[in-house]
Amino acid sequence: STRSLTLGSGSWNITGSFTFDGSGVAGGAGLFINGSSQNPTMTISGDVGGADNSGLEVVSLDMGSGTWNVGGNFNLTFIPTFNHNSGTLVMNGTGTLTSNGKTLNNVQVNTSGTVTLANAPHAINGNFDLTAGTLTSGSSTPTIAGNVTLATGATFNADTSTYAMSGTSKN
Repeated sequence: STRSLTLGSGSWNITGSFTFDGSGVAGGAGLFINGSSQNPTMTISGDVGGADNSGLEVVSLDMGSGTWNVGGNFNLTFIPTFNHNSGTLVMNGTGTLTSNGKTLNNVQVNTSGTVTLANAPHAINGNFDLTAGTLTSGSSTPTIAGNVTLATGATFNADTSTYAMSGTSKN
């Protein structure tokens, strides 16, 4: 049967990385991380992502509507099923955002370092805010459905990226 971790309400603080490994479950049933029932606030000082199990990744991640503060990489490559559940991802360290074809809701870059978008399409269903730090886009192709805010003092490097923005406000 599927292993399940339900993230309770309130704030969770994880020192280090939060890596999900769905291998080793009899019958390939996998691992379900459920943040949608309690909508916690997550603070992870390291990376968030799934383990590379040579195609045997059977992980489902539901963020919930809370905020996930990530100090390293946020990588959905080895997480086959992802639901943003109207949550907010805050990249508050130096790292790479790899959405791997999954849709995120609100995304905020608020760091003293640099956040890099992986060279791939990125779908952001909500708002995108660059409040502090540097965003480097490489050759990614972000599509942002909500509003875009670039704060004074933040650095935006579009590189060779093509952005599609459909929100009503682009500050």
